[in-house]
Amino acid sequence: MRAAAPFTALLNQYVRNELKYETDLNYRILTDRVQLWNYGNAKNRYLNVAPTLRQAMTKNPELRVFVASGYYDLATPYFATQYTLNHLGLDRRRAEHITVEHNPRAT
Repeated sequence: MRAAAPFTALLNQYVRNELKYETDLNYRILTDRVQLWNYGNAKNRYLNVAPTLRQAMTKNPELRVFVASGYYDLATPYFATQYTLNHLGLDRRRAEHITVEHNPRAT
């Protein structure tokens, strides 16, 4: 897929030069060598990860979570994220380990 070549080159440059990540591995995007994600029984439907997140944060009291979203973000929609986090049922100490940042202009 030739249209992805500039993106791949830019990402490789950024990761290696800006982030100083050293690797001999090639970054590949949208090729037949990249495995498609297996969504299991959640394919084409809503996936609720809140119970798994609550369980992980309860098991590991040092776990920190960072959530980034935009108002129009379809993967982590702002208000759905807020609702989910407000209804996790965590005690205050563990809930303080969740950091949420959003960009109101992100799409």
